[in-house]
Amino acid sequence: MIATLIQPKLGLTKRTDAGLLDYTNHIINSLELNAAAFPGILIAELKDKASKYADALALTKDGSPADTANKNNMRTILENAWRSMASDCAEIANGDDSTFLL
Repeated sequence: MIATLIQPKLGLTKRTDAGLLDYTNHIINSLELNAAAFPGILIAELKDKASKYADALALTKDGSPADTANKNNMRTILENAWRSMASDCAEIANGDDSTFLL
């Protein structure tokens, strides 16, 4: 049997700043609950990037344009970590949608 390629469609750019953070926290929780299914996934790295993004996002509420630029930079870093992690999870799932969708 040939495994089909899973291509994650994350839709990260369509999420609001707060929505991206909420979604990230939800996925982190899911990954922690299903860590055995995804060996090698660096959950701590994603948590770290999410934490830095949350801090940057909080500063924009009453912040300067520099704070907004920093938040945008942290968002890009988080989105790139997401893409890398999703790719790794798809590779681990090896075409098994039921595993990938945990």
